[in-house]
Amino acid sequence: MNKKIINELRSIGIVLCTIHKCQEIDSKIKFSIKLIQLVYKYFPHSTHVTNKCEDILIDKIINIRLGQDKHHSLMKDYQLIKKYQQNTGNFWQDFFSLFKGWKNLGTGDKSGLDLYNEEKKIYIELKNRYNTDNYSAKKKNIEKLQRKSKDGYRVVYGVINEKNSTGKYVEYDGYSYVSGEHLFKLICGNPTTVYNITNIIPLINT
Repeated sequence: MNKKIINELRSIGIVLCTIHKCQEIDSKIKFSIKLIQLVYKYFPHSTHVTNKCEDILIDKIINIRLGQDKHHSLMKDYQLIKKYQQNTGNFWQDFFSLFKGWKNLGTGDKSGLDLYNEEKKIYIELKNRYNTDNYSAKKKNIEKLQRKSKDGYRVVYGVINEKNSTGKYVEYDGYSYVSGEHLFKLICGNPTTVYNITNIIPLINT
């Protein structure tokens, strides 16, 4: 049997075993297949990089290949990591939209934000790292959130990669700063989802 098919089948079983503590998902099989499709879409290449980039998702993907190819050039390492970094934000938006009630707003939404849950009336501005935004960009994004807050929505500045894995949950004037495990609990219903998913992805990606 084709190795890719074996990995797909294996990954479905792993996903079903590891996400069962999350909030209910319409179809776990459908969820598993969509997750595999997202990995192939955003992280299609076998990786042979030799340096970590302190990203909870990318480092998990590259760890499985560390040290296996000593002749792989540093330039290719850099190019691949940059490509993965560019894809990571889109991956997380698509991933979170697999969970019940969450919608990836994509580009062009009039809110200018990234995720929305109609039932919970929550808007999220999503960032991959705590330092993704510089001061000016963060100020503009917070202003977008505060405008939505005045319309009666709960609004969140969400960060996946915090300085520590636990992350933060802080209430500010007109918005919440939610990161790390707290963000995954808010969206997925379970803070350990981040570890379950990032452990699964390297198996799909091999």
